Amino acid sequence: MALAGSGDLISLTITGTGFVNGALVNFGSNILTPTAVSSSSVVVTVPAAELTSVTPANQPLAVSVTNPAPNAGTSGSLPFSITNHGLVSINFDDGYQSMYDNGLPILYAAGCKSTQYIITQQVGWNSYVTLDEVLQMYNNGQEIGVHTRTHPNLTTLTEAQMMDEIVGAKQDIISWGITPTTLAYPYGGYNPTVEGIVQSAGLRGARDSDLGYSSSGVGLTFGGPLDHDTRPLVLWSEAAEMDMNTTLSDIT
Repeated sequence: MALAGSGDLISLTITGTGFVNGALVNFGSNILTPTAVSSSSVVVTVPAAELTSVTPANQPLAVSVTNPAPNAGTSGSLPFSITNHGLVSINFDDGYQSMYDNGLPILYAAGCKSTQYIITQQVGWNSYVTLDEVLQMYNNGQEIGVHTRTHPNLTTLTEAQMMDEIVGAKQDIISWGITPTTLAYPYGGYNPTVEGIVQSAGLRGARDSDLGYSSSGVGLTFGGPLDHDTRPLVLWSEAAEMDMNTTLSDIT
């Protein structure tokens, strides 16, 4: 999905298997040359000229990948929509029992889904959800994401400790039969080393969080508030917490 009128979409990643060097991306009726190809992913820049018109709801553009000879073949296609509507996602950190008991029923009643960022080694502890409840959320369409094993500020750890907290938590979730694709930084703490480990772990996106930590929105180490909008490993989340005195206007 992209917003109509976007500039060049520089990080459209198509995942699958069997891609080879020389593969091309079919984007609607156009053929695009990838910026990177591996056996499991193809990264392509979609020119701004392709993102000018809204696609009808029932007629998204077809996106597929074509391998060259001697491995010639074209993948199945996936739909790509260009819209003039923004997108909001709802995510909960930590996996608190109160979220499961009080928050999820409201979302279910409204037909909304969410991402649940789970501290894997606190599952089943007092005030946290049980593993059965994590699996029920997943089976009911909630995304389960990585929130480390023990919830430290990752920037205070050694690289080996960062690996254990990030990669170890992903492995914990995989052992539950779920393959997570995103992470939320505890306390919003991140730096280039942390980001590198998140990326090497195969996670496609990571959320900043909690106004007042790395997500202050001004004077960020990485260049400013636009980082939140353009970098998939620093997706900004607007905190919505009673103990932070968040108002409805803040969220709006």
